[in-house]
Amino acid sequence: MINLLPSSFKEEIRQEENLRLFVILLALLFLFLLSLSFLLGSLRIYLGGEIKTQGAELVIRRDTLERHEEQEVIKSLNRDVMNTVRLYRRQVQLTSVFSSLADNLPGTMILENFSYTPSLEAIVKEEIKTIPSKLTLSGFAPTREILFSFKEDLEADSLFQSVTFPPSNWVNSKDIIFSVSLELAP
Repeated sequence: MINLLPSSFKEEIRQEENLRLFVILLALLFLFLLSLSFLLGSLRIYLGGEIKTQGAELVIRRDTLERHEEQEVIKSLNRDVMNTVRLYRRQVQLTSVFSSLADNLPGTMILENFSYTPSLEAIVKEEIKTIPSKLTLSGFAPTREILFSFKEDLEADSLFQSVTFPPSNWVNSKDIIFSVSLELAP
């Protein structure tokens, strides 16, 4: 098709086309900028919410960590207190043991050795078992009768839970070198 329009009309049509193209491009640029601003606005709102959420989680974690540290300190102090209480409960006043032995020991007997083993706590099958304090004595008794009366006096004393004389103590009737094992009452 041949264009028979004069060149002034052609120029005018080109300018109108260019103007339309320019308006379309401006409209597209405006729409792009408008959608970009909406996108950035929504991104700002989203990130603001995320920052607030993370801040709240950080505060909660910090509080939880502080409480956990405080609970660990409290547990440690409770363990120390319980260990101290157990230690005091296990302690035996050895002065009362010596006093009782002095009261029960006949004047003609001689104690030569004294051994004390404090009570212990052992965990057996998740159960705390207390092993009582033990006392081991050895010495000299002039006669079997005196040693027997010493045995009866120790068994009658409430301070001692168990009194054990080995059978070898009863073999000789005179000049007996004896040993005795005593469990102290808790």
